[in-house]
Amino acid sequence: MNVKDLIHALAALAFSIVVGGAVYEHAVIVPRWSAGPPASLAMYQGPYGLTPEAFWQNIHPITLVLILITLGLSWKGPRRRYVLTNLIGYVVVMVTTFTYFVPE
Repeated sequence: MNVKDLIHALAALAFSIVVGGAVYEHAVIVPRWSAGPPASLAMYQGPYGLTPEAFWQNIHPITLVLILITLGLSWKGPRRRYVLTNLIGYVVVMVTTFTYFVPE
C-alpha cells in the first residue's frame, strides 16, 4: 500500500466516523433531548453531562485535513473528481451545520 492509498483510506475512515457520529446523534441523542425540554436537557449539565463538542470539534478538522491531503495527492490522478466532489459536499454540509447550530 502506498502513501496515497493510506491517506485516502484514513480520509474515508474519518468521513465514515463523521457519518456514524451524525447517525448516532440523530438516532439516540436527539430523541432523548427532544422528549421533554427543559427537563430532558439536563443530560447536558453537570460534571458528567454529555459534551458532544469534544467529539465534533476534533473530528471535523481531522477529516477536512485528510480530505485536503488526499485531494493534493490525487490531483493528477483519476480520483481527483471524486475527492473534490466529496470535499465540496462536506464543506457545504459543514457550513450549513455551523450556521444553524453554532449560533444557538
